Amino acid sequence: MSIISIVEAVVADLTPQPVFIHGMKSYANLAADDKVFPIVILVEPVTSNDEFRQGGLVDSSYPLFMIFLDRTELADIPSEQRIVVDAMRNLRRQFILKLKAATNTYNEKIFKSITDVKTTDTFNELDANASGVYINFTATPLNDESVCV
Repeated sequence: MSIISIVEAVVADLTPQPVFIHGMKSYANLAADDKVFPIVILVEPVTSNDEFRQGGLVDSSYPLFMIFLDRTELADIPSEQRIVVDAMRNLRRQFILKLKAATNTYNEKIFKSITDVKTTDTFNELDANASGVYINFTATPLNDESVCV
């Protein structure tokens, strides 16, 4: 199962259910124009940090960059935008908790750790004019053979 598929499945389980987009930020910008908001973007390319161990084992971790957005108006005052940003912060929190709890078909945890979660507020993003949060984090699968890019 790919890291993108896992993220997409977790996003599909969020409430309210956002539209999931993955790709380069320029592609996501165009794709968001005709979507119903909120949206969650997994910005590609996805990379992995690989540590090669004895016996041929490879431990991989994935530094991911995502954007959680909902529509705002260019003329919105800061307190109106803050309502949207706070809602996206809550959606981001829900996402991280569900990602940490994600299990495979054998009901085994998928991730050893979700670390280095950094959140930054963002305003008036994309052509669709949306506000929300950027998040950076590192996802380390428990079993490196079950997750790939």
